[in-house]
Amino acid sequence: MDERTTSLGLFNFAEAYRLSAIALQLENIAHGHAHTPVRMLYHHATELYLKALLRQKYSVTVLTKRFRHDIKRMTKLSV
Repeated sequence: MDERTTSLGLFNFAEAYRLSAIALQLENIAHGHAHTPVRMLYHHATELYLKALLRQKYSVTVLTKRFRHDIKRMTKLSV
């Protein structure tokens, strides 16, 4: 698993989420909670960017067990 989940792979995955958020945002859907999927896409992209940075130092197992989806914890260690 470690050799398949590289820092660059995580970065590219994050970019896909960010670009999807931008595309959806440009649709200017003004109905109900239309902003929620956009925010979710940006949030997940941020998480993946941080994991890409941390993947240079930590294994996939450590990322999964130690950080999970804790963006605050990832941010503290990526500075």
